[in-house]
Amino acid sequence: MNLHSDTQSFLEKAKEQEKSHGWLKAAKFYEEILHSRTEDASFAGNVLEKIGFCYDFASRQAENVEEFVKLRQLAVEAYRSSAQALEKEDSLENQGKRARRKAIADLVSSWLAPTPMEKRTMLDECLRLGKESLEKYKKSTDEANYGKMCNDLLLCFFERLCIASDWRELKNIAQEAISYSLDAINVLTKLPDKKNLLGAYSTASLLNWYAANFCEQDERTRKEFVQRSIGYSDKALELSKQVENPPLVAMAYWAAAYSTIIFTENVEGSFGYAAEMLKQAAEIRDNYLKGVAYYLLALVTDSRTVREGDPEKKKEGHAKIIEFSEHAIRCLQLVSQDFYMAQSYLFYAESCSALGSDVAVSSEERRRILGKAVEEGRKGLEHAKRSGSPDALGSALHALSKALHFYSNLEVDKDEKKKLLEEALIYRYDVDKLIEKAYPSNDWLTGVSKNYEGLIKLDMFKAEADSEKKRTLLENAAVDIEDSVTHCKRWIFSRPVPTNIAAVATYEDSLGGIFNELFELTKDEKSLRKAVEAYDGAAQLYKKVALPSRAAESYWKMAINQDRLGHKSRQQNTLYARLPSTKRQLRGFHTSQTSAWTTPVI
Repeated sequence: MNLHSDTQSFLEKAKEQEKSHGWLKAAKFYEEILHSRTEDASFAGNVLEKIGFCYDFASRQAENVEEFVKLRQLAVEAYRSSAQALEKEDSLENQGKRARRKAIADLVSSWLAPTPMEKRTMLDECLRLGKESLEKYKKSTDEANYGKMCNDLLLCFFERLCIASDWRELKNIAQEAISYSLDAINVLTKLPDKKNLLGAYSTASLLNWYAANFCEQDERTRKEFVQRSIGYSDKALELSKQVENPPLVAMAYWAAAYSTIIFTENVEGSFGYAAEMLKQAAEIRDNYLKGVAYYLLALVTDSRTVREGDPEKKKEGHAKIIEFSEHAIRCLQLVSQDFYMAQSYLFYAESCSALGSDVAVSSEERRRILGKAVEEGRKGLEHAKRSGSPDALGSALHALSKALHFYSNLEVDKDEKKKLLEEALIYRYDVDKLIEKAYPSNDWLTGVSKNYEGLIKLDMFKAEADSEKKRTLLENAAVDIEDSVTHCKRWIFSRPVPTNIAAVATYEDSLGGIFNELFELTKDEKSLRKAVEAYDGAAQLYKKVALPSRAAESYWKMAINQDRLGHKSRQQNTLYARLPSTKRQLRGFHTSQTSAWTTPVI
């Protein structure tokens, strides 16, 4: 089609702005084109679609929330107008385009939804229209547009997964999403333009990652999800070298960072991917992608810090996590992303809790830091509630419960201490109920939460004066942590990841301590025998992950109990004689409980 000279000029300027990611200016130039050519409905519809696309990405560059909302609304209006422009031309191709543009309008609009219920409704409508669009494109054999719609549909599926209300809905959405992702990749692989294939590989990797972590399925299916997540992210990274499109390249690094840290525990590799995602996102000034990249850097740094034995390096790690989390929250606030904000507050609060538990810091400073942990935990809970995501809500409840629990350790006033522990326990019960509803097959989340529930009851036992209540609390704490160890051991049996194994060893060592407390209270030797079993179990797990000092400490505790039971052997006597020097080596070793909710490692 021949264009008027002014139209051609505006078009060239718009494309130039798109290349430099000047989305707002590009939208304005496309609007000028629209004003100069209004007689052709199809042409107008195509230009309006470009305007919607540019305003969508311009909203992600907004400097404040008000600007974000205004630009986002303009994007929605443009997409809907682009669909209306085709109403008089009812070919199969136009029916497909119309449904696609309406679907994208709902996807873009979902970021502005005032409630989780309204967001679900918008995303469900997006999925319905997207599937309708695919059917029309399939009938018209329009593979290029079919591929574009596939990518939009997969993105919608990913956002919808995050706010699934329970495990049944989650499973159904995940199965459908993965089915469409396989179809999308099959179609897009045959097309010469690899841009859409790059997007499909990245989003498909994230969808399989989510399914592997949170969906109820058999072990064989879960392993398929894991392999696909890793394989697709590898293909996305390879393809990203051939495609000049920073938003899609950033998505490829997002998928790689997630699948690498969760499924392989290659911390350094995952950190590098998250850093590269941030670089790509910063280049195009995209607050959404920048925020997610900072969140990923916090997640990976948390995983790295858990492994660190040097107390000073641990402090540095937690300080870095707080810094990354603050950056993530700042960026994500600008684009109203409550889900990832809640997840970022998790790491913020967790690191404050860890720093505030350092006995080398003054009690006044510890109180300030742990108070900050509680404050950030409460903020995270507000964003989690607004997000409508069980994942985000579980993260926020866990972080706040843990912060209140740790803060209670500094409280001298018994009534105030009791109040803090009771509040921490209420939030912990909420975590348990949420896991049972949304992620009943996830033994890791169940086990971690039960561990902290037991530890709260242990501290309540210490603060309780009534002897009968003390015994009940201690017995319940033992049941909870036994339950925790059972669930977590079941998880690591098929997922022998070192960080998780070390965490379970810590839980089992704590269980031994509780049985010791029970023996002191009841004088029942059965508790000592259970303590011996728990310490032995902890030692075996520590040895599996090459933590000999921690194993030695558990053996030392076990030997003391065996001595009490009168079952010393020569081997035990030798071990017991050697252990004081071994214990001296443990001085300064970090022994606080492992960081908790986070996305489970498989």
